[in-house]
Order: sequence, then structure tokens, then C-alpha cells
Amino acid sequence: MNHNVRHPIKSASLLGIWAGLALLNLSAGLVIASSPERQSDLDLVRSWTSAWLMEGSDLYPTPAAPDYPPHAIVSFAPLALVSPDWVVPAWASLNIGLALLAPYLAVHWVRPTLGLPEAAFPVLLFLTWGGFRTLLQFSLLAVTCGLGSMVLSDKRPARSGAASAWRSP
Repeated sequence: MNHNVRHPIKSASLLGIWAGLALLNLSAGLVIASSPERQSDLDLVRSWTSAWLMEGSDLYPTPAAPDYPPHAIVSFAPLALVSPDWVVPAWASLNIGLALLAPYLAVHWVRPTLGLPEAAFPVLLFLTWGGFRTLLQFSLLAVTCGLGSMVLSDKRPARSGAASAWRSP
């Protein structure tokens, strides 16, 4: 008997279980993101970018200087253009998209010939990690850009460089 052959019903059931767990994890992330005390970092970065972009303030000679480098303020400056009422839903939505894209890029970098159906299982495994429950983080953008840069490096070096430039805030 060949044990390497997967039974399609068992594979689909297993995929469904992991999809449910990934959905549960991301849903928990949305609940956590809706808590005001979890929004303070996003509010702080938005206030810095707003002061820099809208008022032309020099943020660094002040006692309350940002602990982010200047290029991060420039990178996150579009947050200043989003209404305070919409910044949390917009940033959480972006991070959900990045949460779906980052594991796919990681899997694609390791196995470039893997199609989306074959990549679904490892992507779902990634989506059950605790780090994906932090939907208001800033590091996921940098990680996704870095992974995108690696995937693009051989075939599209210019785009790889652009993605790599965004990975360092």
C-alpha cells in the first residue's frame, strides 16, 4: 500500500480545519485591534506623520522625538491623510491583506513553481501564528516588502529594489 498518496476527502477536511483556525486567528486580531489601548502606537505614529506632513514640523529636536528613523516617518506619512476615524480600520485592513500575502511570498520564494492550491496549506499554517493577531503593527509591511523583494530579485530586479527600499522602516 502506497502511503504517499493523499486521500482527497481527508486533504480537503484538513485544509478546511486549518482555514477555520486561520480565520479564527485573524478574527481575534480584529477584536484585539478594536480595543482602544491597542491603538496607541498607531495613534502616535499618525500624530508624528501628521505633524511632519501637514505642519512641516521637525520632529527630532524635541524631547518627545520619535523612536522611528526619519525615513520611517516619510514611509508612513500617508497615515496622516487618513481620517482619525478611519485610520484603525484602514491599517487593520491593510495588515489583513499583508497577512495573506506575506506567507504566500515566503512559500513562493522557497518553492517558486508551487501553485496557489499547493501553497494554500502552508499559508494557512502561517496564518494561525500569534503574530498575525497584531493587525495594527508596522513590521508586517516591512516583512512583506522584504519577501516581495526576494521573490522579484531574479526576474524583476528594479521592482525588487523598490520593494527592498520599503522594507526598512
